[in-house]
Amino acid sequence: MSVSTYAYVNARIGGMKSFLFKEEDFRGLIESRNLEELVSLLKNTHYSAAITDANVLSLELQLKRSLYTDYLKLVNCVEGRPKEFIHSMAKKYEVETLKSLVKMKFLGITLSEYLIPFGTVDETLIEKIMRADGISGLIEVLRGTEYFEPLKHIQQIVGEPKEEEVVIENGQGQDLPYINALDAHYFHGVKESMDRLSKKDKSMVKRFVGFNIDLSNLLMALRLRGITVDAEEYFIEGGESFTLKHFRLAGALDDLSRLPEIVPRRFIELTSEALSKYNEKPSLLWFELVTKKQLLKESKKLFLGSRFHIGTIIAYLNLKENEISNLITIIKTKDESFPAKEIEELLVLV
Repeated sequence: MSVSTYAYVNARIGGMKSFLFKEEDFRGLIESRNLEELVSLLKNTHYSAAITDANVLSLELQLKRSLYTDYLKLVNCVEGRPKEFIHSMAKKYEVETLKSLVKMKFLGITLSEYLIPFGTVDETLIEKIMRADGISGLIEVLRGTEYFEPLKHIQQIVGEPKEEEVVIENGQGQDLPYINALDAHYFHGVKESMDRLSKKDKSMVKRFVGFNIDLSNLLMALRLRGITVDAEEYFIEGGESFTLKHFRLAGALDDLSRLPEIVPRRFIELTSEALSKYNEKPSLLWFELVTKKQLLKESKKLFLGSRFHIGTIIAYLNLKENEISNLITIIKTKDESFPAKEIEELLVLV
């Protein structure tokens, strides 16, 4: 792609990025006295045009739609292989929503407020999946999409879930093969489109993609603790430093406090940070939040130095998605009268 095109995209990203919330903006919302005051504060931001009342569902819906709106603004500025790569990377948001829906089917719960419609996984498809019966119904709704085959293949291998086997250690269970199938399908597509990029563009995003895979493998290894599986069936190739050996060691840990001892150097700090929270309230949620925080830090690095490359678009979308997730969390918890300290613990601030 030409330098002039990247210059235009970079200028557009710069303008959009200037509107992203800073840490102090989130803290101001957290400290608001109630939902009405929170809405009043949001009306003084770039979301003002979308906010008409203090209805929680309406607020959430408008926020969710803004991610795809920003994606279209940026992806339509590029063409060819860079556009294909951005499209493949952005499918992360489709996959994350589908993974959440899979978990809900196995846990028998519905939490639509945390599902962000994006691309082919739009509001209509999400509603159909939520009405579908179990994992089989979910898969059938996805017939005709790229996600049908990988999920159907896994279902044929593991069979129908048995009621007594739905939940295993840490609330995880038979959803994991499906979660892994979605991750593997996603990263396979990303790596294929990355390999078709120019040498310069590929060099700018290869480490970032590899780090994404590393984080995915780390989280999956932790979810598999206490479950007897073949590690090679769950490990995704193409990471930077988190190898199959690390995957096996992490998955075999009885005592999570030893995790920083067996991970690559760049993971020591983030696993230690997650453990400090885990020791207070045992939940893998802390590892998910900390890994997301690290991914956002890596995203910000893509804005350093020369910005005439494809990585800045992916980085912006990651930051935008986190902003929306944070805002929805604040709205939901403020509506339920959570104290400020507990709300802040659930946010990813970088």
